[in-house]
Amino acid sequence: MMAVMVMMFCLFILLFLLTSLFGTHDRLYFGHWRWRSWFRNFFFNHHFVYQSWSLHLSRRAAQISSISPPKKILTGLTSRDQIVTKIKSFFFLPFNSTIKMTQYAGE
Repeated sequence: MMAVMVMMFCLFILLFLLTSLFGTHDRLYFGHWRWRSWFRNFFFNHHFVYQSWSLHLSRRAAQISSISPPKKILTGLTSRDQIVTKIKSFFFLPFNSTIKMTQYAGE
């Protein structure tokens, strides 16, 4: 494990030297500004992905807490199936909005 960390550190230093060598030439792939903009875009985009997911999860939590308990649960669903359905709908709702949290009788 230590050897892997040392190798990664050496690769980082090598990459840093390569980028500083070609720092003034923006057209080269290893150009300093190109790497800086790549890192900036990467972290900027991931920050907004995290923000949108946290907003989605807080909305889902508020929605789930406001749901009244069902009167009659659809027959054939065990408690394990209900838990799996809730977990799937909680995390995959942004990708598939057709998933319902649970399916109750009469709906």
